[in-house]
Amino acid sequence: MLASLPVKLGGGGDYRLLHFLVRHLRPAVVVETGVAAGFSSAAILQAMEANGSGHLWSSDFPYFRLDHPEQYIGVLVPPEERERWTLLTTGDRASLPVILAECGPIDLFHYDSDKSVEGRAFAARLVVPQMSPTGVIVFDDVQDNFHFRDFLASSGLRGDVFEFGGKFVGMVAMAGSLA
Repeated sequence: MLASLPVKLGGGGDYRLLHFLVRHLRPAVVVETGVAAGFSSAAILQAMEANGSGHLWSSDFPYFRLDHPEQYIGVLVPPEERERWTLLTTGDRASLPVILAECGPIDLFHYDSDKSVEGRAFAARLVVPQMSPTGVIVFDDVQDNFHFRDFLASSGLRGDVFEFGGKFVGMVAMAGSLA
């Protein structure tokens, strides 16, 4: 599918981990930032379909260097799996407050957008207070800076790091979520 597109889109986050987490945790609400082609979105939605429940809220910002970039957001998500999906394409700073006002407690949060410390910290400040007590947070590309390390130190939470495709993913389980 991606090879047939006239543009090159980035790769996805650890979609295997996300699929597993959704199947195992059976979250009612998943929030993700950074959709791009939709590797992660498709994995989450396929797992929700298998579970028979859940809703995915996504924030993305189109690749501004492309003509009509909105057409490429989530291109890997099959049309039949979009019923459980709300996609906002105004970027995290505009989209996350809207999503959080609508979605209720978050069971799984996947961060894969602005890789700067400031972008990650902004999202964490908004999302963490709305995490369910058994929720899980996944940060992609934690090797880019020290945000994940500092987030763990300041929150008192324990996290794990996994390798995926030559990059690293950080995961934080709120109390008891992976038991």
